Amino acid sequence: MPKQGGAKKKAKEEAKQKKVAEKKNRPKIDPTFGLKNKKGKKNREFVQNSVHNMTADEKRRQQERQVRTCLVSFFFLNQKSFNKKKEAKELQDEAEYALEDLFRTVDGGSLAPSSKSQRKPKKDKEQEADQKDEKEEKPLTLESIDPYSDDFEELLDKLVQKKKTKQNKNKQENEENKNKIKKIITKIYHDYMETCTNRTDLTPCTKENFQKWYTAWTEEREREREIKTRKKLQKLGKKGLTGRELFSIDPNSFKDDEEAEIEYIFEKEEEKKLREQQEQQPSLDKINEEGTLDNKHESKISETEADTNDSANKDQEPAQNGEEPQVKVDEELFMEDIN
Repeated sequence: MPKQGGAKKKAKEEAKQKKVAEKKNRPKIDPTFGLKNKKGKKNREFVQNSVHNMTADEKRRQQERQVRTCLVSFFFLNQKSFNKKKEAKELQDEAEYALEDLFRTVDGGSLAPSSKSQRKPKKDKEQEADQKDEKEEKPLTLESIDPYSDDFEELLDKLVQKKKTKQNKNKQENEENKNKIKKIITKIYHDYMETCTNRTDLTPCTKENFQKWYTAWTEEREREREIKTRKKLQKLGKKGLTGRELFSIDPNSFKDDEEAEIEYIFEKEEEKKLREQQEQQPSLDKINEEGTLDNKHESKISETEADTNDSANKDQEPAQNGEEPQVKVDEELFMEDIN
């Protein structure tokens, strides 16, 4: 008899070989997405979270699909029921119109008592829209009026009357507002007179009292201004003030003295006189080291001397011939008198 233990071992070995063959034939799947250190704690947590998120997204999408399908089905069902109701109503209307035609009198009068109700035939949507447009009157303006139409003058008269009515309404409103204001003012005045005229504890308003109050009021205002300026100066510190700010604080400091203006004008007049003298006399820089002038300056001086000699000879010639010498007239003197 063969031993039973050997058969069991063979069966186990065959089962192991089958498992090994199945493992070899299976496609290799990397659940860690190609990460290194696959057995590490962080990588395992990352894999678990990614798988969980994927499954959660799939579940959410399935729920949305179910909701959409429910909404779509509900919409279609309602639309079908609406269409059915519409069709039934149309059929009912057609039957009623047929009955009206049958039971209508020969003279074209009213309906017979057998008909349920007297209904008008249906109208198209376009006809209803046209009727609405006709009913809705456009506002009257100069642009809307056609100058070539027959009703041009009538429309103009209407427009003028419309404007007049608006103006009258505005006038009435303004007058009403004025009357309201007058009533309010009179009421305040009467209340004041009733409360204040018969009182003895109040100070009477006289000229002396008013002057005292006015002086005290002006002093208080000046003090407040001084306090404000000091605060501004403290805030600015070392930054300094502008000319405008200084003028607002103390305008008297910016007034010039009359003596300063006179001295300034006098200095200008002296400068003019000195310039004229320098232009008339040759400068010392132009004189040579030998004590003579340049050739240019000598020629100018000789020309001026020759001109003076010629003019003197001309004046003396008529005196020798027995005629009186001609005297030159200075025209500039007369021009000054005319001006």
